[in-house]
Amino acid sequence: MYIAYILSIVVLGNIVLAVLILSREFKDKVNLIFGSIAMMLVLWSVSMLGYYFFAPTAFMARLWLNMTHLSAGVIAFLFLWFSLVFPIRKNIPHKFVAIAAIPLIVITILLFGSNVILTGTNGLEYVINPLGYFGYAIFIGGYFTVAFVVMTEQLSVTKDYSQRQQIKYIFGGSLVPALLGTTFDLIFPVFGIFQYTWVGPLLTMFLVVSIAIAITRHGLFNIKLIGIELLVFVTWVFVFVRVLYGISFEQRIVDFGLLVFLVVAGIMLIRSVIHEVNQRVELEKLAQELKIANSELKALDQMKDELVSIASHELRTPATAIKSYLWMALNKQKDNLNEDLVRYISRAYDSSDRLIDLVNDMLSTSRLEGGRVELDLGEHDIVLLTKEYVDELQVKARERGLALSLTVPKEPLPLVVLDEAKYAEVVINLIGNAIKYSDEGSIHVHFELSNNKSPTEVVNTHTYVWVHITDTGRGIANEDMPRLFKKFGKLEQGSFVRSAEAGGTGLGLYITKELVELHGGKIWVQSEVGKGSTFSFSLRTAG
Repeated sequence: MYIAYILSIVVLGNIVLAVLILSREFKDKVNLIFGSIAMMLVLWSVSMLGYYFFAPTAFMARLWLNMTHLSAGVIAFLFLWFSLVFPIRKNIPHKFVAIAAIPLIVITILLFGSNVILTGTNGLEYVINPLGYFGYAIFIGGYFTVAFVVMTEQLSVTKDYSQRQQIKYIFGGSLVPALLGTTFDLIFPVFGIFQYTWVGPLLTMFLVVSIAIAITRHGLFNIKLIGIELLVFVTWVFVFVRVLYGISFEQRIVDFGLLVFLVVAGIMLIRSVIHEVNQRVELEKLAQELKIANSELKALDQMKDELVSIASHELRTPATAIKSYLWMALNKQKDNLNEDLVRYISRAYDSSDRLIDLVNDMLSTSRLEGGRVELDLGEHDIVLLTKEYVDELQVKARERGLALSLTVPKEPLPLVVLDEAKYAEVVINLIGNAIKYSDEGSIHVHFELSNNKSPTEVVNTHTYVWVHITDTGRGIANEDMPRLFKKFGKLEQGSFVRSAEAGGTGLGLYITKELVELHGGKIWVQSEVGKGSTFSFSLRTAG
């Protein structure tokens, strides 16, 4: 009776694996061959069951016996075919497959049309023709031997890690069952030992599982999937055994209906879990690809910054030299030049000045984005520093017809922690913008002491000095505010608008914001179109 249980489990196990693999992609050649191998193993096990338990006459016993030997031959042929197309997929000519199938056709004719291989049965034993049976053994062994030679050759040729792992799984999982199956089902019967012929179908489970693992690329090792498969499989086996060995016919009918329902429900459940696992694998693959792409983008961004930094540095030296020579021509040799030439040189001087500003801004941007800006912090009198920069810009303001002023607080302000050079860049940028964008009126600088970093950020642990720069210029529209401190100022359909009008680079406010925040401060703006703007920023006091 234990043989019946074992063979029943083998039957169901092969059916489950065949369904699982075929459900992945039914039309795939590799999956079809695997499914055929599994179904032939089912036929072999069912024929063995029939021979042991459902052979009331000599004719039925011989029929079941022929089916066991034929299915074993078909399995050997399919295994050879499978080794030729997996994992390195090749287009095997149909003529080659037909030629390889000739021995199988001959064996089929000899099994069902003569006594050349098998001559009869005697209870659970069968009578063989030694010479014919030896030929049958050579036929089976030849198919498997060629298959193993093909796999060995593929293992030596392929360099792909995944393919090598798949070949190893198939080779390791099929070599032992092939050797032991040949021993129990081909060699032992020659010496009259028939009680172990059922071991062959059981061993084939290792072959089928190893191939299934190779095809799914270790997918069967997913813990959740394994749990579902085992639960479904055990349920099927339990009900299947009840169908075969039920007490009454009515009970078998009920159990058979239950088995059909459980098979359908189990397949649907397993397919849904496989779908979920595949989705997770795909997400993990996409996440890995995204991580790689992100790393490549960071590397490209770093290369871009380095290129901009190098190019800007190389541009600044000759541009500064050109500006110096033009200044000398305008100031040292102006009396020797005619009016038109002075005008041309003046324009060239202004253009070189803008070019140097652009190069400096690009260098500053590259260093800020690359994290290469280091602050030389110290405690400074912010009012005194700001007054120096205001005095330097008075000439530009007067050239534009603007009044530039600074209000000194009545009460002395605390010292402020800042980098003097970077603070100068911030103040000159903001006052310079006010001069550029103001056609008339005034620009005023004043200070305020506050416990808050900005009007929207309340910080009670530190004291900040707010610096306000107010102008009576054109003002800024509300819709432009979000883009104000981004690179290249206001960008509209790929062309510079505000910055281009005034000859700016569009990087000034971006650099200013980054430098203020690098000091731990905050910058903000209040503006109304046609009435002017107030740019404000905060810096932390010492102590």
